[in-house]
Amino acid sequence: MNRILGPLGRHAAAHPWRTILLWVVAAASVFALAGCSGLARCDFFVAPDGSVLVNEINTMPGFTDTSVYVKLFEASGTAYPQLCDRLVQLAVERHRQARSYRF
Repeated sequence: MNRILGPLGRHAAAHPWRTILLWVVAAASVFALAGCSGLARCDFFVAPDGSVLVNEINTMPGFTDTSVYVKLFEASGTAYPQLCDRLVQLAVERHRQARSYRF
């Protein structure tokens, strides 16, 4: 099962909850439709009327301790080492699941 693991970024507080909910739903939908697993960053355009347009899904965002992806998680209380651990756990789970398939 795919999970939304990250925060919405430092600009989320400037937007109403309705817009934030649209971001979450759009990001989760794009992630699932693209068949993503593990990490991805979904970038948006937010129109003045609050509508949301997905600009891109980045399936391999920068991943250093100074990357935006990492900073977003740190803002939600997930430190870089814990983020790395969680992503490794997800990869191991996915590998085990893939190895369990029988043809």
